[in-house]
Amino acid sequence: MWLGVGLIGLFLVLALVFFMGHGGCLIAGYNTASPEEKARYDFRKLSRHMGIFSLGMACALGICFLTEATWTIGVPLILALVGFVLLGNYWCLAKRTKPGAGFVVGMVMYLVFVGVLSVFLYSGEVTFYMDEDGIILDASFTKQAAFYMEDIESVALTDDFHVGFKTAGINNAKVEAGRYHNQTLGDYWLYARTQAKHYLIFETTRGTYVYGDNDVVSMQKYVTEIQEAIAS
Repeated sequence: MWLGVGLIGLFLVLALVFFMGHGGCLIAGYNTASPEEKARYDFRKLSRHMGIFSLGMACALGICFLTEATWTIGVPLILALVGFVLLGNYWCLAKRTKPGAGFVVGMVMYLVFVGVLSVFLYSGEVTFYMDEDGIILDASFTKQAAFYMEDIESVALTDDFHVGFKTAGINNAKVEAGRYHNQTLGDYWLYARTQAKHYLIFETTRGTYVYGDNDVVSMQKYVTEIQEAIAS
């Protein structure tokens, strides 16, 4: 939390510096350019451009750290702001000419990168399968977990659960899965939809497994059936 607040404050200060027409030494590339290269740019436009970027980053980080709209607004806004900075290489020229081949290729590569990254960040599924023999937990980009009913020592349903931090696995807009750690369970395996509201906690002879979803009716049914199976 404090790291997030610190970063938000830093970008707000940078925005103020840039809007005041200062901060050339803080702009990567421009600060090391030759006088001839610097003369190609309108510094007033460039500083205003970077001020808008810094203010936008402060807003984006505020959304990511202080709200639940990280994946729906925060991350897309950050990606858009990075593209906005790249466009400054053309928009902030003192004399605009037709964009060069290097600039066009760079923007195309950035758009391809954003497309590939978006597929990874905004895709994935979590699967829970149960029959009379046991349970299978599966999630995209994570190895499958399977255990028999006789391996289950206890199962509990809770809506008061903090996933903690990831030690190995994935955390994107759709899926939180892999090896995680929190203060309550220690090390455990998580298979959950991002921002799930309800969690099944399995204590087994092979370790602790957690399944997260929003369908509380189905999850309550699973708990009843599992408890009956392990009691018999």
